[in-house]
Amino acid sequence: MVRPGPPAGLREARWLIDALQQELDQLNPLGRSVVRVRRRRAWPEPQPVHEVQVIAGTLHATHRDADLERAILGAFQEVFDVLEPIEPSRPLH
Repeated sequence: MVRPGPPAGLREARWLIDALQQELDQLNPLGRSVVRVRRRRAWPEPQPVHEVQVIAGTLHATHRDADLERAILGAFQEVFDVLEPIEPSRPLH
């Protein structure tokens, strides 16, 4: 029995996942990160959504979106925000 390959959208987005995962692995001192991509039904809407999980050591982020690229960027952005907090340009007094 031949298992089907990944969906066409995932094949096309693989370069984005690889690039972001490589950048994350350079920032994260705890080792290699894990990325999981699933297609799920959303609730209450019956339209399918993409669920992307990024696990980097003790950091874990899950993002869901109908657009695969936005789901990937959202999940990675949550992890990057924790690893590299944005410094304010001026002190908040």
